[in-house]
Amino acid sequence: MFAVQKLQKYLQSQPAVLRQPTSLYVLNKRRLEPILGPTLDREAILAKIKKDIIELPPHNLESGGIQGAANRLVASLMALDEITLANAAQKGRKNIVWIGNAMTVLSDTHVSGVDSAKFRNWVHYTANWLEETQTTVYTIDPRGVEVSPAAVTTGGMITGLVPAGGIVGPDVTTGELVFEAVAPESGGAILRKRNDIDVAIADVVQDGSSYYTLSYYPTNTVWDGSFRQIKIRIEPANLIARTQHGYYAFPDGFEEQNDQIEFGLSRALMTPVAFQSIRFSAKGRVVPASKKPQQQQGGASFRSGAKIASTQLPAARMDVTIERDGLSWAPQPSGDQHAEFVLVTSAIGATGRVLDNQIHRLAFSQNKEVYDLAPPEPVKFFVFADIPPKTDHLRLVVRDSSTGRLGTFDLPVASLVD
Repeated sequence: MFAVQKLQKYLQSQPAVLRQPTSLYVLNKRRLEPILGPTLDREAILAKIKKDIIELPPHNLESGGIQGAANRLVASLMALDEITLANAAQKGRKNIVWIGNAMTVLSDTHVSGVDSAKFRNWVHYTANWLEETQTTVYTIDPRGVEVSPAAVTTGGMITGLVPAGGIVGPDVTTGELVFEAVAPESGGAILRKRNDIDVAIADVVQDGSSYYTLSYYPTNTVWDGSFRQIKIRIEPANLIARTQHGYYAFPDGFEEQNDQIEFGLSRALMTPVAFQSIRFSAKGRVVPASKKPQQQQGGASFRSGAKIASTQLPAARMDVTIERDGLSWAPQPSGDQHAEFVLVTSAIGATGRVLDNQIHRLAFSQNKEVYDLAPPEPVKFFVFADIPPKTDHLRLVVRDSSTGRLGTFDLPVASLVD
């Protein structure tokens, strides 16, 4: 609640129209909850904070021992991945200000070397997603100055972003700061041991508003998936460059690996956070079980490999419209344009539990005359999805087969017409 008060104080010091579009999320004991955004309306964010952030505390970081800390680490990394993927469509650099306690119990003295390596690999894994989406993380520990501070090995140096101290980096890699290590890996910084959290947030926003973009062609063309470090040296020597620590050497981009694809899809299905890299909409009606088709149908040049699995459940016939620019199109010898994507339909209960999933692998073609129309003609088709008992809403996820971009749309069961 101290952190919430300081966040309110920071916002109250800002103009009524914020300088940057801002979103607000809370990681509670169940999942990551989107509160508001993106918006430039300062008063709207303040009103949401006063109304919706009421759980005290979202996570009890002092309970559960080693297993509890491990669970919180996993939940935090997954939440960070969700925020990153959900905002991937926003062009340009994006900054995440993460306000939360450090997880100091996951040091090498408490966790086996094998598990510690897994956690660090996940940090690298998340950092690479951050790099792909031009996202930088700053972590702020809201516990403030400690009366009897525990010894924490940082592996780095304290930089002078603010006179009060508290930014650790840029090379934090030890197990004691395993989650916070995401920040310097992404080019951000760690702020610790200070009471002026509102000023720390302001410092982070200012620091993240100016940056340089550098690029290069690697001479090592062996794409074996290994992690490659990047170091930037600046003259004079008293200047420090904060940047990503490196990248994974995959030939077609990190997102094209199977485990990354499956993880991205699973997070898009299970989180209430909206993914907007592919924008689409859907409307539907209820079809009784006795009248369901056994094979998916669609528009011209449309195919699907999915079948209705159950004949005992009612279904929703959903008309889907995808904005064409969100998909990747490949020219064909005939002059037509061709796109392939995956549509997953998921039945979600009121508590967020996934009750049913169905996967549709789809292909769509537009002839040259239609493709060249201005404004562009959207992709339209329909599919069926089962509606198990206690379904609150249907979540649709579209994933472009070429780029891995994701979009989501929620269709409440109450909105379906008979």
